Amino acid sequence: MYQKSQILPPHLQKMIFEMELRGYAQHTKDHYLCHIKLLEKHTNKSVAEITPDELKQYLHDRIQSGIGYSSINLSCCAFKLFFNKVLGYNWSDDVIIRPKKPKSLPCKIEL
Repeated sequence: MYQKSQILPPHLQKMIFEMELRGYAQHTKDHYLCHIKLLEKHTNKSVAEITPDELKQYLHDRIQSGIGYSSINLSCCAFKLFFNKVLGYNWSDDVIIRPKKPKSLPCKIEL
């Protein structure tokens, strides 16, 4: 969880501003920032320096590691907000790829 008193890099401060402007819940803001920081840790570079191919590779690695759909979906939402609204990259769905939601079969009820 971030604290307002924490000194954050300008790009993360701008992300917080964008989320507050949109009225995001504190829990959502914390999760979005966590996903951005995980991406930075994975690539060992500032998120502002990450290329589309590096982002695709990161998402692929997360999917292959067995991370659940909800976590991947949350990452995609955080990345779309960050790269498109904060940095103004206008990356399409071809860069930030959201996997299909797994489908489950309905339960069979015996009478």
